[in-house]
Amino acid sequence: MDEIYIVANFGEIFLKGKNIRDFERRLFRNLKENLEWGDGGEAAAISQKNFFERMEFKRKSGGSFWIKLDKDLTEEEIQEIERRIFNTIGFSTFYRAYFVESDLEKISALAVSLAEKEVEKRSGGEAAAPIQTFGIFAERLDKGFEFSSKEVGQKVGSAVWEKIQKKVDLSNPDLKINIKIRKEKSFIFLEKKEALGGLPVGSSGKAIAMFSGGIDSPVAAFLGMKRGLEITAIHFHSVPQTSPESIEKVKKLVQELKKYQKNIKLILVPILDIQKEIAEKCDSKLRLVLLRRIFLKIAEKINQENKIKAKAYITGDSLGQVASQTLENMYVTEKAIDGMIFRPLVAFDKIEIMNLAKKIGTYNISILPHDDSCSLFTPKNPETKANLNYTESEEAKVDLEKLIPEVLKKIEIIS
Repeated sequence: MDEIYIVANFGEIFLKGKNIRDFERRLFRNLKENLEWGDGGEAAAISQKNFFERMEFKRKSGGSFWIKLDKDLTEEEIQEIERRIFNTIGFSTFYRAYFVESDLEKISALAVSLAEKEVEKRSGGEAAAPIQTFGIFAERLDKGFEFSSKEVGQKVGSAVWEKIQKKVDLSNPDLKINIKIRKEKSFIFLEKKEALGGLPVGSSGKAIAMFSGGIDSPVAAFLGMKRGLEITAIHFHSVPQTSPESIEKVKKLVQELKKYQKNIKLILVPILDIQKEIAEKCDSKLRLVLLRRIFLKIAEKINQENKIKAKAYITGDSLGQVASQTLENMYVTEKAIDGMIFRPLVAFDKIEIMNLAKKIGTYNISILPHDDSCSLFTPKNPETKANLNYTESEEAKVDLEKLIPEVLKKIEIIS
């Protein structure tokens, strides 16, 4: 094999018309950060390596980045590079391309070598099923090449069949070998892998994501990232009334989401004094609604005083999932501030949210036991159809002009 490339295809940013260059620059910057800095994943020794200096960005073609890899990269290192490309929001698909001289014998030899390796790999008890069928899909981009696309497919297919002795299937083969014939060099790739799609993180502005430590809020934050938002995370806690483990859990969740956004600021907010005053002075049925309104008010103040420049606030609300997330209660809650409230999970059911949490890597952290600030002082019969005027009158009993500034003095900001 002369050269190995990874071709990473853009997602919907390819449709952005005159603004596409801004999205491309943002995508390239995010990819560069992912390749330069690891996220401390399972294979820590590899996942902390800087791979950006061991590859060359040869060109941008249409809606793709073409990345040439150093020849001394190991298979394990290439897989790590592919994982980082997968985690770079904004790519729709990617594949490993093997370049070779545009000579039919050399093309056939490369196709045979790749097929043999793939058959051996997938017969060794790996996740993918053993290969029973294969297909050659050739495209002659260089019309001056002596053989047609059909002839290339037949001749290469014959050479591959002689070596691996598998049936040919051109409709749905287990092994798909794609050949692109070009003037100077041709290339072959096998499977095209799905990526996350979406818009590059940071291309749509900034938002504050409310983190509870449960399953929903990290998924909501991820979906905000996927639409191009750069997030700052805020976690409200009731330490020492609750265990500090909730804070450690949120730190782990934010660390996991760093796969998708390299720099996430986490702001820890002590809320216990306000909770006590709500419990003492207000209608017990409204405790959760009042607390969630005050969360937003504090987040808005933090946004302003720390110059975060967030234009929206992301919550993990799913319509009807719990008492505080009825239509009436969500309406009353969002009226606490003038800013936009984004609820990416509003139409998701719990199974859908859990499946997405597993996909992005936050589920196993989210299910760890912890003390939730919202569960402290939870009423036996929470209000499900809050009235805005009555809620505001109850909220007025809490001295927020005094308490919120006191809370803001105690926040902890972790970069």
